[in-house]
Order: sequence, then C-alpha cells, then structure tokens
Amino acid sequence: MAQDLHEVGVRVEELLAELRSESDPTVHQRAEALVSLLVEFYGAGLERALALVAREPSGDLINRRLAQDDLLGSLFSLHGIHPVPVEDRVHEALTKAGVKVPEQCSVAGFDDVALSALSAPSLTTVRQPFEQSGRIGARALVQHIEDSAHPPQAIQLGLELIRRAST
Repeated sequence: MAQDLHEVGVRVEELLAELRSESDPTVHQRAEALVSLLVEFYGAGLERALALVAREPSGDLINRRLAQDDLLGSLFSLHGIHPVPVEDRVHEALTKAGVKVPEQCSVAGFDDVALSALSAPSLTTVRQPFEQSGRIGARALVQHIEDSAHPPQAIQLGLELIRRAST
C-alpha cells in the first residue's frame, strides 16, 4: 500500500508539472488553488474526526493508535494536528532506535512550550521574548501605517537557552 501512496504522490506532482507548462498561467494558478483547497478541506475533516474521537471514553488512546499508522500519522503531521506531541514522537523514535537521551543524543526544542518541562526527559529549549516581539511588531505596523515611506527594519531580539535533562 505504501508504494501505491508514493505513486499517487508522484502522479500528483507530474500533473502539476504538466499544468505549469501550460501557456496560460491561470491554468497553473487554478490547479494550485484547487490542490490547496483540497488539502485544507481534508485537513479540516481529519481535525474534526480527531476531535469527535477525543470526546469518547478512551478517545485519546484511540487517536494515539490512529497516529501510529504511517499514512494517518503523516497526514496528521502534514495538517499540524498530530495528537501526540512532537517531543514525545521524537523521544519514542529515538528509544525505538536504541538511542539514549541525553547520553548518546541531545535533543532541544524551540519556543519553551509548557510541555517541554514535563516531557521525559525534560526538554532543553530556546525561549523567545513573545511579548516583546508583539509590542515591537505592533509599533512597527502602526509606524508603517502612519508613514508608508518608512523603510522596514530588521530587529534582533535576544533568545534564552533553557537547559534541561535532554542535553
């Protein structure tokens, strides 16, 4: 079955390449729009299915089992709705491969989400100054609205490394 799915993906890419070669650029734009809408449509359906299953007794366990299927797990990841946190998936994959964290492999995350401290082992992560970033972004937007000739600026904000047990 995996080979069949791979062939489907290859065929989709071939069809899109054929449409890109059309002399009328609107044909390609419409095809890309169609693919985008279909992906969004199927993603919404998958998300709804996960939400409905999660309401049932043992729903979280069922969703985790569904996510173990290669096809479903890939689709959940593609749509950003995987029911298993990425930290857990990385840890499970490393454990399955016989890699010990942090003895043989250091693992780090980004954004210092709350689950980082709760995962096993707790996840080293990089913390971003979200509040400061939001204030600066809002000021820049207002400034641009008031004076559209004002050139955009690149602003670097400090990041903080939060060391935990995974490194």
